[in-house]
Amino acid sequence: MITENWLDDHQILLNINKVKYAFAGQWRPEVYHTQRALFFALTMAFTNKHKNVHDKYSRIWIKSLFLMFGFFLFPACLDKLAQMLRELFEIKELKEKDTDIYKIVNYLKKINKNENILYILNKLINDKYVKQAKNLANSFKHKWSPHYLGIRTKISEYTKIGRDKNGKIIKMIAPIFPSKKGSIKDLYKDIRVLKKANNFFVKCAIEIDKVINFDQFYKIKNCVKSLSI
Repeated sequence: MITENWLDDHQILLNINKVKYAFAGQWRPEVYHTQRALFFALTMAFTNKHKNVHDKYSRIWIKSLFLMFGFFLFPACLDKLAQMLRELFEIKELKEKDTDIYKIVNYLKKINKNENILYILNKLINDKYVKQAKNLANSFKHKWSPHYLGIRTKISEYTKIGRDKNGKIIKMIAPIFPSKKGSIKDLYKDIRVLKKANNFFVKCAIEIDKVINFDQFYKIKNCVKSLSI
């Protein structure tokens, strides 16, 4: 999990004219809360302890809902970390609504600035599990979703419509959804993917936070933290 010190938003740094750090810092609690929600979703997807749910397949359905929620949250974690970096580097070419982690990487490559953060970001976006988590999130949002419960049926095929390479509408024979036995295996496989992606995100986010080093502007005396003015 992201550590609780991410709840410090550092807006107070405006008082010593560290404007970009103040604007970047206010995104830290957003990253914190989104990642903590992802952690909770992962936990609930993995556990079998769901109140008032007794049937095996009901549990799978509940678990799959939490997992789907987790996959929606993962890109949000990436995007909110990107917002923090957009403010830190004062990237005026990017608006808040258009910012994502890939645009931040491209910007840092273009201006050849802060190699340490660029190195961490490249590790993050090229990680195998991060890529898989992003692909699964896109499947839930835009494509055919994983159906962890499957469909009980005696037929081995079903017909759906599609388009050929010229755009003409055609009928296609497609396999049925996975059986219930196979889909349970897929559920836990995807839980593992999201867990690995989440853990790597947390590791990289903390590394980036250390490079930014908001604490450089503070001093501690008698266990009291104050601005170095």
